[in-house]
Amino acid sequence: MYLTSCFENLVLTHKRSAMKTTLAIIFSIIFSSLYAQWEWQNPYPQGNHLFGLQFLNENEGWAVGDFGSIIHTENGGETWDQSYSVCSKRLREVYFYNSIKGWAGGNNGIILHTEDGGLNWSEQNSNSTHELRGVYFSDELTGWMCGGFGTIVHTTDGGTNWIVQHFDTTYHLNGVSFLNAQTAWVAGGGGWGTDPASVILHSSDGGQSWILQETSIEQSLWGIDMINENIGWACGLGGKIIYTEDGGQNWAEQTSGTLENLYDIDFVDESNGWAVGTFGQIFNTNDGGQTWLMQDSTHVRFMGVAASNESKYGLWETGGKSIILMMVVKTGISRCMVPVIHLWMFIVQVKRKLGWLAWKD
Repeated sequence: MYLTSCFENLVLTHKRSAMKTTLAIIFSIIFSSLYAQWEWQNPYPQGNHLFGLQFLNENEGWAVGDFGSIIHTENGGETWDQSYSVCSKRLREVYFYNSIKGWAGGNNGIILHTEDGGLNWSEQNSNSTHELRGVYFSDELTGWMCGGFGTIVHTTDGGTNWIVQHFDTTYHLNGVSFLNAQTAWVAGGGGWGTDPASVILHSSDGGQSWILQETSIEQSLWGIDMINENIGWACGLGGKIIYTEDGGQNWAEQTSGTLENLYDIDFVDESNGWAVGTFGQIFNTNDGGQTWLMQDSTHVRFMGVAASNESKYGLWETGGKSIILMMVVKTGISRCMVPVIHLWMFIVQVKRKLGWLAWKD
């Protein structure tokens, strides 16, 4: 009995010793790996979180994100190449006026600009230290960016000089909708240390003045889409969707069918539109928002949507460890995997046949 007990203790001690040795080897490998030379293998070409996405057409697009990450595709997202970035800050949004000239904005008021299709980027002085989120350029010289603490910056020379058009510490601006160089709306609200409230600003003089438009809700707004000078929609937290038919002088609430947050909204005409948000909820209307029907629901959070009035639509789903391109055509659905991690935000101008959808898990 005594010998048996001693033998069992010896075996147990040996097993513990072997386990400690094995763990020591594992930790040694892990810690030595931290200082080894590694290259991103999957997702390729990088693995940082991405927040902004824009496609000029069904083939060419850009995405931006953490640590100054900028990636580019010329084949509809089948493959991505990484552009050289001159900053290490988080980039929140990207906008290309054409395939050559583009801008990206992000944390601490960072603005990057390229004049060669993203091969090289240079930093521009935004004259702001607040996060920049929404961006739009009406031509190669005239553009706006909006973001934290009611910041709106404007340029008339392609970004050589940026001036602050608007600033208010009581709210933040999340979404933009421009019809042309003169007529624009921006939407936002409270959060990040400010009281919850909905905010819509309107300009009819290229941003020289911004007028606060009254809404019927208190929740912060994230997405806004004006299809002409009179008709438009906005969406936000708590499943709120509001509608105007007089250019925003009056906003009326529509019933979305959800209490979950909605982060983006897009219409192709006065009748057909989509809104997306938390838990992968996608809502569609065919009657201008009088009725909204849920089309899909998953565990992820959809952060952006855009569509066109052509017969087929592209929906970019992003999150987890990849971007999934979902091409919705009259005849069916197809998907292809694209190696990119966590695309969270996206405001996009659709110019041709495709639309995109972005989400966060």
